[in-house]
Amino acid sequence: MESRSGTRRGAEALAPGGRWVVADLKLPTGWAQRLLPLLLPLFQPFAVSADLATRHPWESIARYLGQVSVEESYFGYTYVAIGERQPAEAQSIPG
Repeated sequence: MESRSGTRRGAEALAPGGRWVVADLKLPTGWAQRLLPLLLPLFQPFAVSADLATRHPWESIARYLGQVSVEESYFGYTYVAIGERQPAEAQSIPG
C-alpha cells in the first residue's frame, strides 16, 4: 500500500517503537535498469508491471515516521523499507 492516507493511518496506529515494513520490487538505477525490458516478462506472473518505477513507499514512510532505512537486493530490483515510530513526545504525525 503506498497511498499516503493509508501510510498515515498505519503510522498513527503504530505503538511507539512499532515498525512499518514494506518489501517490494523497484526500478534500479544504473546499468541494471537497462535489463528491465528483458526481465519484465518474468515478473508479470506476479502482477508486476512497469509502474513499479513510480512507486516510492519509502517516501511516505519517511514523511509519517521521520526515519526510514531502505535495503536493496538483487541489483536494486528488490528492497525492504523499514520505518519505526518514535516515542509519542518526540513525534507528531503530519496530516
